[in-house]
Amino acid sequence: MPYRLYHLLRCSIILVSLLALGLLVASCSGSQQQPGSQQQGSSQKEGTALAANGVTEYVGTVQGVNPQKSYFPGDFFIAVARDEAGNVTAYLCDATGNAQLFSGKIAEDQLDVRSQSGEATLSATVANSTVDGQIELRGATLPFATSKAESIGGLYTFTKAEGDVVTAKSERGNELSAKYLPDEQALQGAATLANGEERSLKASLRPRSQAEGQAYEQQAGFSDYRMIVLDSGIGKGNKTVNSKPAPDGTSNFSMVAYTWE
Repeated sequence: MPYRLYHLLRCSIILVSLLALGLLVASCSGSQQQPGSQQQGSSQKEGTALAANGVTEYVGTVQGVNPQKSYFPGDFFIAVARDEAGNVTAYLCDATGNAQLFSGKIAEDQLDVRSQSGEATLSATVANSTVDGQIELRGATLPFATSKAESIGGLYTFTKAEGDVVTAKSERGNELSAKYLPDEQALQGAATLANGEERSLKASLRPRSQAEGQAYEQQAGFSDYRMIVLDSGIGKGNKTVNSKPAPDGTSNFSMVAYTWE
């Protein structure tokens, strides 16, 4: 083979090889871009998780209470909220005017606190997904069990503002925004859970027993209420100690009973 022809053929082979190598590098670079995008998405999700306040909520009832039927004095719901440092807020309420608020700190998975009123003590074992124990209240022993709130459940503070606007926030960050419908004794609006999930909200505030009805009337017209809501959407509440009359003087607004519809 003539030298010149051999030289041209050899250069062509080298050129084709370089072109193929360039395409391969470009292809690899493009394929690496996808995982990069996925990693960015993961970081955004992680950032959302890290933005949470670090509080875990547990909700449940005193032993023997049926949330679907038990609406009488002593039929207590209980909620416990703990932060990452072990600080705890707990609330006991039966929606008939009996409520106790506790605060303290966990020591080696044990919680032993006295209520702010001094009338009750709470002793419990705190686990990752449960808080179980008992409450001593005016000579009675009340065993209770709670589980981690995963949905709408939590320990809320509801606030009534002017124009029948009602907002609420749970200890871990669930948020509710609603309009009070006086004729229906109901709330209608939206809920944004701590995990970012959004839901429509319609909840009845009508008392479910005569005892709840009496408490409803006694506590009507105030602006701030503390409410325990189970993940099923059933709640029991009581006005806060420092609650003031609602700014617009709505007389039939009360937050002792709560039933998500």
